[in-house]
Order: sequence, then structure tokens, then C-alpha cells
Amino acid sequence: MKKQSKLKIVEFAYTLFHKNGYQATSMSDIANAVGMTKAGLYHHFESKEAILLAVLEMVKGYMEKSLFSLAYDEELDVMNRLQAFVREQKEILLANRGACFIGNMTLETGRLNEQNRALLNQIFKDWKKALAFLYSHFHSSEVADVLAEQTVIEFEGAVMLSQLGKNNSIILDKAIKRAIARAI
Repeated sequence: MKKQSKLKIVEFAYTLFHKNGYQATSMSDIANAVGMTKAGLYHHFESKEAILLAVLEMVKGYMEKSLFSLAYDEELDVMNRLQAFVREQKEILLANRGACFIGNMTLETGRLNEQNRALLNQIFKDWKKALAFLYSHFHSSEVADVLAEQTVIEFEGAVMLSQLGKNNSIILDKAIKRAIARAI
């Protein structure tokens, strides 16, 4: 039961951090959302930072399973993997209010502590590594690495800019086209 309670806390905290931001979400907010007391919450996690770390680990696991694994799926040819990869990026980035959780948490909490910074950094490195692997089928490893970094940066920027307009999908659709064109 304790494991289920921790998972429930992490899932609710993810939703609250994504909706309100880390700083604006209190331990009381999380406890209320989960339906427990703050004391009960502290029984599972020593601090809000510990909850954030668990949330980031959950998100990293999700991205590994749902996104990064597409790059290495040998059941698809490389171009289909790349297309699936960048489309899934869009889905992940537009989920939950159309903002990138990893980007937001990097901006808001990247300097909180070394553990959070390292985990956020690892997510971006894994993202870039998966893209570089795909691009390496079309370019040298050096060029593939640059293109992968460029794609990650462009997707994060596109998400930010999309928040300013009415149809956030158009900006990301253009980023998808450019990401695929980089393979040619």
C-alpha cells in the first residue's frame, strides 16, 4: 500500500507542478489533492524537493519508454522511426496545457539542487542522444550530434513561442518538418 500511496503522491504532484508551477505548489496543495494530511505526506517524502525528484524520475521513465525507445525500435525503418519520434515529441510537449514539463522545471527548479539539475540534464542528454542516433543514419556522427541538439533546442523554443499564439500546433508542425528534413 505504501508504494501505491507514493505513486499517487507523485502523479498528483506532477499534475500540480505542471499546472501551477513548482514554486506555487505547496505541500498542503499536494496533500489536499491526494486526500491526506501534510503529516501523512511527510511520512512518504521528506520534502517538496524529494517529491520533485520522484516526479522527474517518473517523467524520465515515461520519456524513455514512450519517446526515446522509438529511436531504437528496429521494427521500423529509420525514416519511420524519426517521423514517429518527432510526432511523439509533439504529443508529449503539447500534453497538459501545451507546455513542456521538463523545460518548465528546468527553468523553475534547475538550480534548486545538484540532484534535480543532474536528472533534468540527463533527460535532455537522452533526448539528444536518441535523435543523434537517428540522424547518424544519414550524417556523420559529428553532424548528427549537432542536428540533434538543434532539434531539441528548436522544439523547446517552439513550445515557448506556441504559448503566445492561438494555434500552438502550427509552430510545432513546422519544427517537425524541419526535424525530418534534417535527415535528408
